[in-house]
Amino acid sequence: MKKLLAILLALCVVGVAFAEDAAPALKWSGYLDTGIAYNVVGSADGTLGLDGDDSGTTSRLNLNASYTNENVGLVLRYRTTGDFSSGTPVSFLKRGYVWGTMFNGMAKVVAGKLGDYTWSTAANDFGHIDSGITGVQLQIMPVAGLNFGFFLPAADTAVLAEDAFKDIKLGAAYDMDGIGGFRAGIDLSPVADSAYAWFGAEITAVENFAFYFDYAGTDLGNDVTGDTYLFQEIDYTMDALNVGIDLEQQFWAVDDSPIYLSFGPYASYAMDKITLGGDFTYYMTTETDLVDSFNGMYIHPYAKYAVGTGAVIELGRRHHRVEARPGIDVAADQRGLAVGVL
Repeated sequence: MKKLLAILLALCVVGVAFAEDAAPALKWSGYLDTGIAYNVVGSADGTLGLDGDDSGTTSRLNLNASYTNENVGLVLRYRTTGDFSSGTPVSFLKRGYVWGTMFNGMAKVVAGKLGDYTWSTAANDFGHIDSGITGVQLQIMPVAGLNFGFFLPAADTAVLAEDAFKDIKLGAAYDMDGIGGFRAGIDLSPVADSAYAWFGAEITAVENFAFYFDYAGTDLGNDVTGDTYLFQEIDYTMDALNVGIDLEQQFWAVDDSPIYLSFGPYASYAMDKITLGGDFTYYMTTETDLVDSFNGMYIHPYAKYAVGTGAVIELGRRHHRVEARPGIDVAADQRGLAVGVL
């Protein structure tokens, strides 16, 4: 890993050297996500610490490098993440893949440790290929706006081909100018009743207005662990003002399970380099014979200051979506203050 980091740093130096090129084949970038947070959980005493130090978030540093030569390319992402204040962060290769296009751009092959969101939904990233997954992806683009294909994860050499293809992911994306975009797919599994499916739509036909709808179904066919997730969001922008609301519903296949619901309006106002905003979310589950109902709310005000291109200092509380599970109590919401560089 140290050798890889040295290579990435060398690529960064070369990228600076060719910065005057109008269209450089080699590009590099970085991303630092960290901060100081003061958190209160329930009635416990508040704690102050760096992200990853019992703050409910994790510090993260990315170093990215990409190389493109006409219709082939290479992408690398090296990540350091964890609790920086204790001196025990973890470094690893997050992404490392090659890609190539053929048939006048009508097909694309990607191989390696991928980071691809071509077939994923815009609001929830359902259907993405990331998180250190290694394999081969084929994208077919026969007409403008349409992209479909499959992803085959790398399997042990002892696995039979017929079994390997039981773990394939099929995905599709279609974008229409002036209308919006649509995403759908299914992630098969060699384990019975554990396939995963998703669908998403982003409608942008009305100027400054966007509507999102997402569906995800996990463990399809499993009447114990299977669940259905629905998400809707309405977003409207008027000059410097942005307002919206998102709704979430979650249903479980198991009999006599609760239903999770949430309601979350949000707003922000941009003033030159400063943006002020916040969101309020109320969540609840229905009561059943086996599980008591619970409800709660959290409020996240924030302020952002644009230091420069790609650099933002944020003062506020990061949004953490609460996920309910049948028979599992959800801890009290964490409240606090965070300062970070994004």
